[in-house]
Amino acid sequence: MYELVLAIIIVLFIFIFALIKIMFPFWNMLPVYHNYDFLVPLRSSPFLVKTTPQRNFKYHDELQYKTINYYDIDDSQMEDVIKLLQNNYIQSDKMLYEINSKMLDEYYLGSQLPSYVTIYRTQMFRYLENKLSVFTMGYLQGMYGSYPIRIEIQRSNDKITYNAHFINHMCCHRDEKDNKKINRSLLCSHTYNVFTDSLKNNKPIDAMIFRKENDSYKGFVPFVRYDCIQYLITKNENMDVNMKKGYFISKMNNKNINQVEDYLESMEFQYKVLNDIKQIMDSKHTIIYLHYYQTTIIGLFVFKNTAIFCEETDGYIMECISSHNNLNNVFETHKIKDNQDLKNENTRHEIMFTIAFNNIVKNLRKQNVSKVRIHNLAHNNQIINQWRKGDYKYITNLYLYNLIVPQSPVQSSLCFSTS
Repeated sequence: MYELVLAIIIVLFIFIFALIKIMFPFWNMLPVYHNYDFLVPLRSSPFLVKTTPQRNFKYHDELQYKTINYYDIDDSQMEDVIKLLQNNYIQSDKMLYEINSKMLDEYYLGSQLPSYVTIYRTQMFRYLENKLSVFTMGYLQGMYGSYPIRIEIQRSNDKITYNAHFINHMCCHRDEKDNKKINRSLLCSHTYNVFTDSLKNNKPIDAMIFRKENDSYKGFVPFVRYDCIQYLITKNENMDVNMKKGYFISKMNNKNINQVEDYLESMEFQYKVLNDIKQIMDSKHTIIYLHYYQTTIIGLFVFKNTAIFCEETDGYIMECISSHNNLNNVFETHKIKDNQDLKNENTRHEIMFTIAFNNIVKNLRKQNVSKVRIHNLAHNNQIINQWRKGDYKYITNLYLYNLIVPQSPVQSSLCFSTS
């Protein structure tokens, strides 16, 4: 009897193992939060899957996939990367990706820790005149690029900080026959090489985070899933809603950067994904707008310049990644008598916050911005609730590599990001 039960358990285990391999042939091999990791929700604290990098021999390729410290990238490689991104990063003939070397430098330079780019070219071996010769593809077939960030997770009175990388560019040439395999090899080669190099430099990286739009990876639990709302900003649209006296908008600069650092540190979000703030200050692709009342910061908006030009609307696309509204904490509410009064006061503050956002967009329109995308992270939900109806909505997922948060997918309003 016991032998029969044991045999059934063994057969069932083998069946489940084989089923997982068949259903999720790629992600089951990687250090990520899998859909079938049923024991993970029983844990309360985030944890790293691997403490040392492990090579995935099926997808890791040292000959054709080369990872380069961005500081060491040469002019020829830079030219190839730009050409690849300009022609293949956006899968639409009606949009132009106007990336250039200066913008890439702003993404990948400026931090004290290195950024990395992994490039892919096919290598072919042929015998010519009885000699083995190596030929490489004349154009760049794929690339991944990542830069250093930190992930902060607040648990009770403790804050856990992880050194991580944000994979900013994930691009494969559209004419390649096996884009899926190339992207998988790029991911495995890039993560392994970056983790390994960081250990050699005694600056270990714990995890990576990357974004996936429109659909989800099968077998992979996202860290956070949220809607992204797109708005058309027409030149004739009436956006004349002024802020009250004493309120104004200012960009982050070298005069207020210390104040911004203190503000970011004091924000009460359970999850934060943060860049080097000094790197952002010198960047044109990431812009932090501050909502002031007199000399006090009462709100903050993180905008990204996508460098995408939309030919249909004859303008550029900007993204509001996340925001923080501090009006409820700045102004005293001692006159509030009941829950209805509190609700009315919170709504009033959300409207004031949205008016500030509206004024930023009004100014962006003068800079030939024709579309704004709002990522429903942190307090952006307040803007989405109080502003006008969006024109288009799509799902966005943020995924963690080598770091598992048992509560995933976490509530988007609990997550603030500058990436």
